[in-house]
Amino acid sequence: MHIGTSVQSPNGVIEASVLMDGTAQPLYRRPGDGKVFVAGVPGRAYTLRVRNMGDRRIEVISTVDGRHTLKDEPGDTAACRGLVFDARSTGEFTGWRVSDKETREFIFGSPAASVAAQATGSQANTGVIGFAVYRERDYPAAHRAQRGYGTPLGARTVAVASAAASADSGIPATTMSGSTLGTGIGERREDRVGSTSFTRAPGEPDILVIGYDTEEVLRGRGILGPPEPDPFPGAGTGYEKYEPAP
Repeated sequence: MHIGTSVQSPNGVIEASVLMDGTAQPLYRRPGDGKVFVAGVPGRAYTLRVRNMGDRRIEVISTVDGRHTLKDEPGDTAACRGLVFDARSTGEFTGWRVSDKETREFIFGSPAASVAAQATGSQANTGVIGFAVYRERDYPAAHRAQRGYGTPLGARTVAVASAAASADSGIPATTMSGSTLGTGIGERREDRVGSTSFTRAPGEPDILVIGYDTEEVLRGRGILGPPEPDPFPGAGTGYEKYEPAP
């Protein structure tokens, strides 16, 4: 079932989209369990757009194929740090982060050529994008003023969180029914981030998972419906050859 081009996390903390060539792609919900999927195209680059839906700063940890996108390590909500988004702000994960200045593009490709397979020797977690989101701990007004709470972080309004935090569960990284796609590493892109302190509010993160595979595979699994009729499929040959209606 087509659900639009963005989806909210279960607790409504973020709204996320998958973009190719700057265009948000259609998302589909699988009948039965409600899991969300996007159709990827082999060889195409993509980015992940996130919008903070609330009035408090948040930290967003993102993974692709079970790998942390900000550092070459497994995705884990306790050990990994994420990007910090100001209230009501929007930002993007443009690729695998290689420094504070650059990322390398996310590229749809074969599971065997994915970053995850090259890092671990396993394709078990390919075909899944994960977001784990923490709200910032709330402070009294006087404390907020002392620590510069709410100070703009720049045009992109994101920075890498650096404070310690407590959590005891990892981002779900199970493969979405055996994807035929994985995510490799592409061209370098300039994408600068800074750093900021961030203390997570107590409790579990709000976790959003988006699976991906080719359009053909998703149709075969009943996640996408049959192709829509095309009113302009190409040049015709004339009507003379057709039999008249009885």
